[in-house]
Amino acid sequence: MKKKQHLFLLAAITGIAMLAGCGSEHTPADKTASPVEQSITTTPKPSITMVLDGRKIESTDYSCMWLLKDKQNILNVTVHYDRRPKRIPPNIGFNVYNLKDIKLPINRVRGIDLSPAAGQIYSLGGLMVEDVKVMDLNKLSFTDNYPTASSLVKITLLDTTAKLLSGSFEGVLLNANGTTLKVTEGKMDRIPLTLFYK
Repeated sequence: MKKKQHLFLLAAITGIAMLAGCGSEHTPADKTASPVEQSITTTPKPSITMVLDGRKIESTDYSCMWLLKDKQNILNVTVHYDRRPKRIPPNIGFNVYNLKDIKLPINRVRGIDLSPAAGQIYSLGGLMVEDVKVMDLNKLSFTDNYPTASSLVKITLLDTTAKLLSGSFEGVLLNANGTTLKVTEGKMDRIPLTLFYK
């Protein structure tokens, strides 16, 4: 048994050594990576974080889009998590409407304007997908569109040149059955933004 373990360890070390040696024929062994190479290998993919009913979620699986239409502009952010093959993943997200004249920060509480950007409204919602053939949206769809619900979406950076978005979001959402869903500590920091023009 020990002999097999030694052989396996030797094979693993040999494999690692071979991988380490790949591509190094033209590079001195003592040369360190350039700052650009280091940033490529060490820079993590941007993520959106939140606490969902007490569970910390950090997701790199999201969409962040700004749809530019004639009379209405919509910023949409959807955060997916627990993705499974061939299934719609659960998601939390929000839309911010009427962004034609951008004035930051966009900061609203249940439709009450807290910033100079008049006419901008948002909605926060979530879809808690279950493994069922027919989804009961009254049970699985949560929004802030109820009198007892409360939410906050704050956009602190919307850079259409660099295509980046930063901000925060939180809320206590409800479904049609009266079940609550608590979203806290939602944060985005310089998330890539996709622009769509129609």
